[in-house]
Amino acid sequence: GAVVVHLGRHGRCTNSAPVEVLYECRGTCTSGTFFSKKTGTHGTKCECCQAVKYESVTITLLCEDGTEQQHRVASPSECNCRSCSGEGFLPSLINTTPGHYVTEEGEIPEIYQRMGTSERSK
Repeated sequence: GAVVVHLGRHGRCTNSAPVEVLYECRGTCTSGTFFSKKTGTHGTKCECCQAVKYESVTITLLCEDGTEQQHRVASPSECNCRSCSGEGFLPSLINTTPGHYVTEEGEIPEIYQRMGTSERSK
C-alpha cells in the first residue's frame, strides 16, 4: 500500500514501490447470542480477529526535497480472536518516527504508531 508521511523539512514523503510486508489480521471468530442452561438466559459473546503483536518494518520513502528517508511503520505479527470491546488490545510501545500516516483509503489509525519489540528488515 501507499504510505504518505510529512517529515518536517523533507516535506511530503511517499514510498515509490508498494509495501509488500505490511500484514493484516482477518478471520472468523466465535460471536453470537447463546442460551445458558445454567442461568436460563441468553448471553452475547463478541470476538473479533485483532492484532496482538506488532513488529517494526522499515520502508524507504522519497521526499519532496529529493532525499530518501528510512521510516518505520508497524505491521501485525500475531493475530488472535479478542473481545470486540477492544480491552487488552494495545500493544507495548516503542519509539517510532514522527509523522502523519495516510494510505490510499485515508488515514492510518494511531495503532500504526505503536509497535512491538521485534525488528524486521528486508
